[in-house]
Amino acid sequence: MAENSQNRRYPPNLQGVLRLAVEAASAAEGPAPLEPMSEERKTWLREALAEVCKGQMDEVEQMKRCLAILLKEEVSKSEREGEEERDDEEDEDERESALETLSEFCENLDNARDLMTLGGLELCLSQYLFHVQSGLRWRAAQVIASCAQNMPQVQVYLLSIGALPKLLQLTDSDPNPTVRVKALYAASCLVREQEVGLQAFLSLDGFSVLMRGMQSENEKLSTKSAFLLLNLLTSHPEQKDTVVSMGMVQQLVSVLRTPHSSFHEQVLGALCCRGLVFVLQAWRLTALEASDIIGRCDVIVEVCHPQIVKEFGLHFLSQCHFMVGSPSALSDPDLNERLRQAAQQYGRTLYIPSGALWGGQDIQRLNDSGTLKALFIRMSKHPSCFRLTGDVLSDWAEGEGRRVLFRGSVAELCPLAPNNVNTMAAAAVAAGALGFTGVQGEIVSDTALSDYHVVEVEVTGLNGFSVHTLAKVTGAEFTCAEAGEDSGGKPATRGSTEKFRYK
Repeated sequence: MAENSQNRRYPPNLQGVLRLAVEAASAAEGPAPLEPMSEERKTWLREALAEVCKGQMDEVEQMKRCLAILLKEEVSKSEREGEEERDDEEDEDERESALETLSEFCENLDNARDLMTLGGLELCLSQYLFHVQSGLRWRAAQVIASCAQNMPQVQVYLLSIGALPKLLQLTDSDPNPTVRVKALYAASCLVREQEVGLQAFLSLDGFSVLMRGMQSENEKLSTKSAFLLLNLLTSHPEQKDTVVSMGMVQQLVSVLRTPHSSFHEQVLGALCCRGLVFVLQAWRLTALEASDIIGRCDVIVEVCHPQIVKEFGLHFLSQCHFMVGSPSALSDPDLNERLRQAAQQYGRTLYIPSGALWGGQDIQRLNDSGTLKALFIRMSKHPSCFRLTGDVLSDWAEGEGRRVLFRGSVAELCPLAPNNVNTMAAAAVAAGALGFTGVQGEIVSDTALSDYHVVEVEVTGLNGFSVHTLAKVTGAEFTCAEAGEDSGGKPATRGSTEKFRYK
């Protein structure tokens, strides 16, 4: 066996490896006997391990050679006299190649750290980020981006030596479009998921730089600026107010009015950050200018405040379908009627989600058949969950127990708690014959309900028929019940999705 091992030929290609594996698998069962390793195999193994170990060292040595090329002092004007222009071009090509090599190597996090230690990042920042040759400028920015992405240690170092203001300056004003795009990319690597970088970005008025980038004719710059804005607002929603105070909402809306482009998706995402609050603030400030946006929508979903329904509901319906996420607004009988008429006039659908209302379909069926005689809903919540007008709950204390805050018609209750009784409002819509004045509601403050709230529904029909249901609702459940049209048509159920619908 030892002799056969000495004479064995190693497979020269993948097919040979496969053949060897098949032969080994079909061999007799049982462990193969141990054989002494041949000198040839020992030599091959030593060389393979040495090759693996020296790979990283080779890359470091290559980075040092690249830095040596970049450190060459530029030839003075007097020394250039009489030289061929071709020599200058070769020198520039050599430096561009060195920067490209560094960028490629620094995709490896260890190499990025090594380049920082070798002084390569400071060299890129001090000598090449503002070099007269645009090809060297954008490649230097690319090296910085490659090192900074996903590397907090390098990010902090670059921020400490003043990289961010220089990158934002290039993004804002460099005459070369590629330099601007690469500089923005490098800046984003210093800002995203980096709190120190974000604070520096804010102090340098970075949002304004992004706004000007989105208004640029450079589509790549516009797209990346919009994407970074969306990323920052998604990761740091507390910055939304900063952006609004700067007047960027109107500017973003004006950007959307330009000919359609791929980056409009990111702009819309920024406007819609944290629900529709942001974009609705845009409409509140400049509703007429936003007509183009509304006209592109199939359906608008309002989840902000009843006031939005009151101010813009008719305009929304003139352009597209409209889902009212704050149906307490419909307790105003005049607004309720005008919205229904607008839906019919423009051929739109007015959707009313049932929220936490259980049995909404059954309530509306009873209403449509004329057998619904009374409807009562009680909602019990922890006092911290209520958002009431006035000072009804200003004196609550933890551990006080249960307190009835209001009992009466839903029409009277909606103005008191516009953000808390949308379930009752949805019930009043389903029970159209009773309406907001006929449906009775009660809200209860209960300090024992820290993890959920309770919804009780009591339905009364003909001949003393009565049903009482109780449901514990946790989190932000949004269960719907589909109902038919207000004209008395049959309900059109679609699976478990449900909404009250008016045409």
